[in-house]
Amino acid sequence: MLSFGIFISASKSRFHYNDANIYYVGNMDARRITVSISVFSGANYLEKMLDILNRFGVKTTFFITGSIATKYPDQILKIHEGGHEIGNHGYSKTSAQVTDKAAFAGELSTTESILFNLCKVRTEMYAPPIGSPSQTVASLCKDIGYKIIMSSRDIGDLTVINESILFERATLNIRNGDVILVHPTISTIKVLPKILEHFSNENYDIVTISKILEPHVY
Repeated sequence: MLSFGIFISASKSRFHYNDANIYYVGNMDARRITVSISVFSGANYLEKMLDILNRFGVKTTFFITGSIATKYPDQILKIHEGGHEIGNHGYSKTSAQVTDKAAFAGELSTTESILFNLCKVRTEMYAPPIGSPSQTVASLCKDIGYKIIMSSRDIGDLTVINESILFERATLNIRNGDVILVHPTISTIKVLPKILEHFSNENYDIVTISKILEPHVY
């Protein structure tokens, strides 16, 4: 485990679970990483986050809940107009723990419809807002061809405000294909420029989830 406690174990982070279509890491053969941005709160920080990404020329993937997209459509549209990829985050913060297949299907399809009406794109990836997906969630996503996107390192920015800790969690012992999970918080806004500058100096390409999964996943 990395310094300060990366929340996905090293053993898990190196595998793609084909049976459930769950991805923790991307193609390790290319010098690429991704910054996966989960949005179930913090919409007021999205514009600042977009400004920072634009400053560094980074296009990445935002996973958005239906409830946030309904409440803040202008901010979500700006994500799409900025050239970023959009993924499905369910409708609610607890979507990944749903155990009723019909209920989860409703969360997924409602959010997809909301995002399509806003951005005219179909989502093909789902990221659990909190925790690992239930068996119901994993099974349904597999049935309908949705990829479930996890992460190889969660920097913990929902609870940690120390910028040095967040920076180290994002950058220490980085490996090709790493999926770095962040959220729109004030702490992330402060440390994100340093993180992006570091990866630029280390000659890493920061790409979308779709891009980092090509051509194959370990």
